[in-house]
Amino acid sequence: SHSVTHTHNQHHLDREHQQREERSETQALRLQQDEAYLVSLRADQEKERLRRERRDAEERESQRRDADEEREAQRRQEVARERQRRALLMPEEPPAGHPGAITAVLKLPDGTRLSRRFLDTHTTQAVYDFVFSHHGAPEVFQIVCNFPRRVLCSPPQPSASPAPASPASPASPASPASPASPASPASPASPPHRFPTLKEAGLGRSEVLFVQDLGEDE
Repeated sequence: SHSVTHTHNQHHLDREHQQREERSETQALRLQQDEAYLVSLRADQEKERLRRERRDAEERESQRRDADEEREAQRRQEVARERQRRALLMPEEPPAGHPGAITAVLKLPDGTRLSRRFLDTHTTQAVYDFVFSHHGAPEVFQIVCNFPRRVLCSPPQPSASPAPASPASPASPASPASPASPASPASPASPPHRFPTLKEAGLGRSEVLFVQDLGEDE
């Protein structure tokens, strides 16, 4: 009887031990599965975070490009309006054979040749405005003579709004705004720059002038 009881108890202990081992193995397996799930979840979350960051970066870049394109379009519109405004400032072209007429041939950087007559009492700004009003001209440039080599006129500085020149009055018009910026009022402490007349600039009756682009390196 004692032996039977001992055997029964041993079986019971063995079964409990086996059940504990099975529970331990089950728990260990569950922990492994949970850990694997968490690792997979973290990997998925990291992938999603990277996708969001990439998408956000692409959206920001797209918005930046759109803003840059819009600014560039606005700038080009401003330049186009300024070209039209400069064209309206042009004094009347004197007829061929006029005793005070100067024929200027202007060579643009792209090889285009422009030709126009001016009076020797017109200013160098009239020549600048004539070039700038041409759609193929650079936005910022200077006009140079080759013989002797010298700068005839540079980009005008912003000053008071100009009035169109009258053919009968060769007085220099007020300096318009720089081609790259809209017109702005002149400071009272800074009188507007006076452009010399073509006679004062030493131009002869027929001149070949060269337009140099000052915006190429910008």
